[in-house]
Amino acid sequence: MTQEKKPSWGPDNPHPLSQKKAEFVWEGKYDVYGKRYQPNRAKLVLPLQKVESIDEPRQRLETPIQRGETASMFDESLTYDDFRNLLVWGDNKIALATLYEKFARKVDLIYIDPPFDVGSDFCAKLAVGDEGEQLEKQQSLMETVAYRDTWGEGTDSYLGMLAERFVLARDLLTERGSFYLHCDQRVVGYIRLILDEIFGKDNFRNEIIWCYTGPSNTKEYFPRKHDSILAYAKTKDVIFNSDSVRLPYSESFAKRRLYTEGTSGITGGYAEKGRTDEEVKKEFSKGKLVEDFWTDIPAGGQISQKERLGYPTQKPEKLLERIIKASSNEGSLVLDFFCGSGTTLAVAEKLGRRWIGCDLGRYAIHQTRKRLIGVQRELYEKKARYRPFDVYNLGRYERQWWLQARGHHGEADHRRVVLEFFQAVPYSEPPSLYLHGHKDESAVYVHSVASSLDNDTLDKIAEAAEALKIRQVYCLAWEFTMNIKQRIESLRAKHNVSLRLKYIPREIMEKNYDSKNPPVFFDVAYIEAKTLTTKHEGKKAWNVQLTDFIPSLEEISPKELEQAGQRNPFDFIDFWAVDFDWQETRPFNHHWQAYRTTKDRKLTLTSTRDYIYSDTNPHTICIKVIDIFGCDTSTTLNIKP
Repeated sequence: MTQEKKPSWGPDNPHPLSQKKAEFVWEGKYDVYGKRYQPNRAKLVLPLQKVESIDEPRQRLETPIQRGETASMFDESLTYDDFRNLLVWGDNKIALATLYEKFARKVDLIYIDPPFDVGSDFCAKLAVGDEGEQLEKQQSLMETVAYRDTWGEGTDSYLGMLAERFVLARDLLTERGSFYLHCDQRVVGYIRLILDEIFGKDNFRNEIIWCYTGPSNTKEYFPRKHDSILAYAKTKDVIFNSDSVRLPYSESFAKRRLYTEGTSGITGGYAEKGRTDEEVKKEFSKGKLVEDFWTDIPAGGQISQKERLGYPTQKPEKLLERIIKASSNEGSLVLDFFCGSGTTLAVAEKLGRRWIGCDLGRYAIHQTRKRLIGVQRELYEKKARYRPFDVYNLGRYERQWWLQARGHHGEADHRRVVLEFFQAVPYSEPPSLYLHGHKDESAVYVHSVASSLDNDTLDKIAEAAEALKIRQVYCLAWEFTMNIKQRIESLRAKHNVSLRLKYIPREIMEKNYDSKNPPVFFDVAYIEAKTLTTKHEGKKAWNVQLTDFIPSLEEISPKELEQAGQRNPFDFIDFWAVDFDWQETRPFNHHWQAYRTTKDRKLTLTSTRDYIYSDTNPHTICIKVIDIFGCDTSTTLNIKP
């Protein structure tokens, strides 16, 4: 038996490894069959649900009167009627896929500042009450995913998450569009390689170095005092407004370089063949085109008091102003799908651009909503044009997609997952259709993934608990019908059962969450209000007054919880709004709102709208309250003018 001869590797028979080319591979780049993975956009598309409609100046100033006419102090010429901006709360991967149908190749500029501060915590200090005293807000699991590397197995999973979104985002850009990504030294090398593959190396435009200064405690290395902003183009024919991003030359430099001492001739390399002295001087007077290292824009900790929101990753408006002016035109559509505190959107609005913003954090969406209402007010007062905006979410469709994507099927799987995150034990044989598990001595009910928990269901839960002599039930649901909290006391008296209403947190839908470290299940807050009437121009005018509020304090630091419980509960309200003609089948319409800012902590508890109805039919008033954590609760009042 002859022994098989081993191959002789060499020039005529090169080793297979010697033929390999350099390649950067990240988690998810290839599927299990070795094929290059491409996100299936069709499977990700879900209907966006419009939940709020906001045109603050118009809704504040228009006054409906009898006969359906409108007496308006509103200046129609100050609104753009070509587009309503979009603010989307939910997974940006789904949002990007969903936006494709309407906005493919229509976005001129994408800027994103994705979470890259790996290892930092989001334990923010939140201002409370009129004086702005601070309480520590604990980090929710959603904010853990936004501010720590918890998408899976460290950096690999983080890069895979971003790469998917880069592909979806690229297809939204116009042929003249630009993509800017903000990051730091920990991930810039990896991300540039990914973007080179997705956008093409030839479409790389700049690595902008944003330099800043500040204190540093390190003595082991040079202090790290810059971020990187990677800029890519969709094609070579890219929008770039160079004249909009120039800085003036210093007086000494201009004198030294523009004129030769004792003559009028232009020197120093600024005279060009075929151009007159006057043409060169005119060009020189435009200033110097900003280069790729920026030292003139202060960092986050030095943001002006006027801009500062207390949001940990907030960027200065001047930074975004430079990018938006350079890479978009008035009327261009700007997208930020990690919008955070809304800086990109606020600057885009002020510069006359249209915008779309996305974020998965409720706190981020709340801060952005507040900020954009402030921009609307500011522009209107200056007699400058602005656009209305709408708030969207993905609602039950996202929850159903999450179950299917995770391989869960039906309500039984849904209940099992929710009970696990709530750290409750499912009953092996449920004693009732309305009791699914237990936590210590209390029973637990988990509502359907597709609907709101209503009063009828609450009655049946209480009856089931009474029959089994159970004294407390946690009622877990994604959504609750309006005014359900008011029913709790009557059921306690009738059935001797305490019902604790808790929201199932959206956080549990995120990939790789550890149910041993569960997110907060917030109690449903309680709000009570009453109507007030006056005469306005001879007609009955309506307002609303908040009379009671019980906040949910689950995210308060344990060491400060006792102090928080002693405060006036209204101190925890950060924002409230009224829809004087609410209808269940349409989005909440902001007819009036009030909110606290960093500069003005006072909050009125009575609306000043003086709303006048144009008929005598019954109407429903809806009051929406948002607390300092970004959690909202609503109630309704039925009236007959």
